[in-house]
Order: sequence, then structure tokens, then C-alpha cells
Amino acid sequence: MNLFVVLVAFLLAFILVAMIARLWGASYVASQPVFTWDVRILAKRRQVISGPYHTDKAYYITFEFADKSQKEYQVDAEQYGVLTEGDRGKLYTQANQFKGFE
Repeated sequence: MNLFVVLVAFLLAFILVAMIARLWGASYVASQPVFTWDVRILAKRRQVISGPYHTDKAYYITFEFADKSQKEYQVDAEQYGVLTEGDRGKLYTQANQFKGFE
């Protein structure tokens, strides 16, 4: 069998498995309940990820819960820009993902 055909078949199988895993993960998150927490914003940070052809940014906010535990969530740029350290409010999460803050 031609090596090229084997490599292409392997690559296509890998891509298919990756797509199925991603869809399964998204459906799992969507099936989980949304939780509401009383929190305070402790810290904000931005991570710049540079590659050879582009630069990307990721935004994170650390929340403090009523029991004094802390957890960091990745948020979008809009939420990052609007929220400030010390803000208090309701945090909405779903399967360990940030859903919103008010």
C-alpha cells in the first residue's frame, strides 16, 4: 500500500476523532446545570500568546467565594474590560465554565 495513502487515512481518522471529542465535550457542558455564586472579584490578568504569524490574548478573572475559596475563569475581552477588582455580585458557571457576572 502506498505510504501517502496510509498517512492521509491516518490524518483523516485523527481529525474525525478530534471533531467527535469536541462535539461530545460541548454537548456535555450544555447538559450541565448553571450554578449561581455570591462572589467578589480578586484579580484580573491578561495572557498574550505570540506565534510566528499572529498574536492572541486570553483574559482571566479570579473570583473569591463566600467560603473564601478562589477560582480563576477565562472570560471574553468585553467582560474583562467591564469588570474591576473588588466588584461584588453573582457569578454564573456551567461545568467549570464562566457563563456571566452581574
